Amino acid sequence: LSTPAELDEAQRVVRTLAPLFSEMAAKLDAAVKRLERQETIARDEDIDGIRMVLTDSRRLRSLARYYAGWTNYYLALETRTPRLAEESLREFGAILNAVPGKPASIDRLPVSMLRFEHVARAALGCALASSLAGSHVEASRWLDQIERAENLSASVRAQLFTRRIIIGAAANQWADIDLAVKRQRRDEQSAEKRLTIAEARLLAIAALDASRSGALRAGLRTTAESLAQIALADLIAQGEIGHVLDLVNQFGTAPIGSDGFIVAYVRGVQAYELSLIHISEPTRLRRISYAVF
Repeated sequence: LSTPAELDEAQRVVRTLAPLFSEMAAKLDAAVKRLERQETIARDEDIDGIRMVLTDSRRLRSLARYYAGWTNYYLALETRTPRLAEESLREFGAILNAVPGKPASIDRLPVSMLRFEHVARAALGCALASSLAGSHVEASRWLDQIERAENLSASVRAQLFTRRIIIGAAANQWADIDLAVKRQRRDEQSAEKRLTIAEARLLAIAALDASRSGALRAGLRTTAESLAQIALADLIAQGEIGHVLDLVNQFGTAPIGSDGFIVAYVRGVQAYELSLIHISEPTRLRRISYAVF
């Protein structure tokens, strides 16, 4: 939804922030090590004060690493730079028990710590960064590990579905995405429910983009096109016609077939909008008032 100018500005800001967070983390790391040395030789009357400052310094160091990880990920996403994705993994590694200076690793992940939201979000960042770096299997392993975690934050669990779309689309794992969509659209009473507007738009863009690319074999293309139709249908059902027309303007109707309700509906809306351009102002006003009243 962003304009090229908005994307350029976002990239400029992120490029500025990423090295600042890394620099802050390095300075705080040095401060933590200095305080740890002081703690070992401190007098009894000084120990509580040193420990209080040490705790705060460790917290700030983790925050700096956390934000450095996310800024490097988003910059990698916008610029398609795998090296920055790997840097993101190294920054997150400082939070997720990685060997110092090395990328985060699932094998060293403190699973019990995923109950803390910032740790779980850092692990989500690792899944996304791994995908950008081309490690699609590793990315899925991160998501599976997070999903199995006990006492996982509800806000993190709610993000797993969209992350599976992003990671699955990058790996052309459309059968896996299809299964995830079926699970997401099934509520506790086993009745079908709609995807949210954000979920439906994300799924539509991922599926339509893959269908248009020509890189998918026939079976996967059929699955992607079917998922695009589901996403568009959910948008239509929620009255989000603007999103539907925007997507069709970007991708056309070819990926969603030549017949069926969605194509007919989109063509009908397009024809109606086109007719508004060519009719007289009084007629346009009458049509608008009929629609409103």
